[in-house]
Amino acid sequence: MKIDMTRNCLYWETQKAYVDLDVGNQINFNTFKNGIEELLYRTEICSKLISNIDKYSDEEFYNLLLSFAYIKEWDENDYYNVLGLAYNLKFIGDTVIKTSMHYNVQKSEGHGNNFSWWDEDMGIDLKVLYTEGFEVDEDHVYTVDEIKKLLDDKKIIILCEEERDFDFDEDSYEHEEYFMFDYAYEDYNIYFEFFGEEGKYYKYTLKYIRSMVGKKELLKIYKEYLNYSIKEINEIKSLINDSSIGEEYTKRLEKLNDLNNE
Repeated sequence: MKIDMTRNCLYWETQKAYVDLDVGNQINFNTFKNGIEELLYRTEICSKLISNIDKYSDEEFYNLLLSFAYIKEWDENDYYNVLGLAYNLKFIGDTVIKTSMHYNVQKSEGHGNNFSWWDEDMGIDLKVLYTEGFEVDEDHVYTVDEIKKLLDDKKIIILCEEERDFDFDEDSYEHEEYFMFDYAYEDYNIYFEFFGEEGKYYKYTLKYIRSMVGKKELLKIYKEYLNYSIKEINEIKSLINDSSIGEEYTKRLEKLNDLNNE
């Protein structure tokens, strides 16, 4: 995961100003005030977070962060790292294991008079995260008892199940009835479980994000906001053709820049 500054301040205002200039309309500085206020507010909140980074709870840190930045490039590995915090385990990879479990699935095809349906026996695979003590064996078929032991020994956690078509070697082992294991999450509900306030892993998600966003990352965002603010305000002054306009904002920027140089 990475963080980046939110860049939507003043965009539409400046675009409209260029259109007004083209048609000969007068540009009023008040048009830009709300956008400038929001831009400087975000810069000030970023400064506040940097100066007091150790004083906030994980949730306070997260909420302040989202007031001036957004999280990008969050992927499967980030979810897995959060699960590592939640289960207090160091996962080194994921894989799909075959199991001896099976269940009956109703399948169908066609429409109208050509519609048909039938029952089909399906094998069950499990997608798992595993720790260093687990040896990946793509050919092994795990019994329910073997899976329970792997869970008890903290060698795996189960992410989800997948259906498997029976193949030529399915008769080489004894089939077992379906057993409902506890899964880490359901795919349809994954965002809520990690980012919803009532989600199972919410507090671990916040802890993980905080561990990934230190002063170095925040200072980078802060400098980007300063440079962006200076550029936007100078552009607005140029559009209005009055360098004295917005002095109060220039002074706030100078103060923020002084903080940046401390």
